[in-house]
Amino acid sequence: MKRKGDSKKSLGVSLIAIGTIFFFASLFIKSWQAGILSFSGEVSGSPQHLPRPQRLMIDSVGIDLGVSEGSIRDGVWEISPNSAVHLDISSSPGGGENIVIYAHNKKNLFGELKRVKVGDIVRVISGSGRVYSYVVYETNVISPKRVEYVSPTGFEVLTLYTCVGIADSKRFVVRARPLFNMM
Repeated sequence: MKRKGDSKKSLGVSLIAIGTIFFFASLFIKSWQAGILSFSGEVSGSPQHLPRPQRLMIDSVGIDLGVSEGSIRDGVWEISPNSAVHLDISSSPGGGENIVIYAHNKKNLFGELKRVKVGDIVRVISGSGRVYSYVVYETNVISPKRVEYVSPTGFEVLTLYTCVGIADSKRFVVRARPLFNMM
């Protein structure tokens, strides 16, 4: 027969065990969320002095977002809960290099990005008000180790990306060329 004190002791041990599990689970989730948009590896580039992207529109899938500036700090990519983010070491529209814009795979951000098709038009409005149009030529699901997608290219390309897959283990990448290069 169990004594009354034994059940209280057992309840206390159980609560401590559950609390410990929740504590370590929350630490794991926090570290996982910090890296979910990151690519594994070093990304190089240098800031330019051109007007930065301010707005991104993809009419075919209903994306119309403001664009803020973000950087990589200690290997973690800065993200925004309510806008797309332009990687500050990537190029700007008209700069002749890789323009990297990323956002969470959430309904109000890049949740519809995976519906983009080759041939769709992406418009980017720069800080000077100029509208740059790009045509999608590639969509891909890749490993986070494929840093070449966010590295300098030697030619103008717009790179959009978000996370996909189980536990956001993959990246969905859209590449688009300036529309005037398609003629």
